[in-house]
Amino acid sequence: MSAAENRSEDIAHEIALVREVAKLDDGDEVTFDDEGWDSRAYIVNRGEAVFKFPRTAAAQAAYPGAIATLRLIGGGDGTVRVPAVRWIGSGYSYFGCVGVVGRQLGHVQAQLEESQLERIGTDLGAFLAWLHRLTLPDARVVTVADEIAMFVRNYAAALPAIEQRFTVGELAELERFMADELPETMRGLGSEPRLCHGDLGPYNLVLADDGHIGVIDFGDMGVFDQSKDFIGFEGATMLDAALAAYGDTPTLRAKVDIRARALPILDLPFLISKGDERAVDACVDRLRGALPTHDRRV
Repeated sequence: MSAAENRSEDIAHEIALVREVAKLDDGDEVTFDDEGWDSRAYIVNRGEAVFKFPRTAAAQAAYPGAIATLRLIGGGDGTVRVPAVRWIGSGYSYFGCVGVVGRQLGHVQAQLEESQLERIGTDLGAFLAWLHRLTLPDARVVTVADEIAMFVRNYAAALPAIEQRFTVGELAELERFMADELPETMRGLGSEPRLCHGDLGPYNLVLADDGHIGVIDFGDMGVFDQSKDFIGFEGATMLDAALAAYGDTPTLRAKVDIRARALPILDLPFLISKGDERAVDACVDRLRGALPTHDRRV
């Protein structure tokens, strides 16, 4: 049996298990979401429930921490919603949550009014101020040095794809940015460690049908510099509103800016592994924004 056939068989088995565990009817919809790096996700009825199955043993080993995190958060801060754990497979072979019914923000953000984006940003900023005051026993700690090392590793992994798409001059500028400006600026700005979501962006935000915002996928939760949770915001309106609600400072703004410029580096290896050339092209185009000769956009 081919790898593709094995994969299809796994997905069919997992969908059947989701239907059995969640006691779904024939009319209930289960959608496979293949975007996650560590897990295969299944969305029930546009978010009524979400199930995650690990792709690797390492991902499975991380599930107890993710579940503990969701239980700590306990449904959110009263405005922003987060999933609540309801089902756990034997040996953490999967887990399922009562989710947030709505649409992924990344799919609809371009259609929203500025006032809607500002309200979402304000709610998220207040949520992050609340989240960053929490403590989670045994949470992984990611220092600034760890962040820099992660950028360096991903840059090395993605370099062949970048070299195919960058000019010689662009590549030289990017090398200077990665070797000098990025690490020196990150180290110079210091760190204020906080318990962070760790991967907050439009792909992990759900716009509920009633207009409220939901935050999903806490699998990368850990103690990072507080800027970590702002670098995935797309568009100045949401970011400015979030920082204003959180407590904007020039230092925090500078931390967000330097990391956001390099953020595509963290996405590229996964996109390359999926063989999604169009997504790789788009990500490399975003990376050009890190170069001094290009306009910068958070």
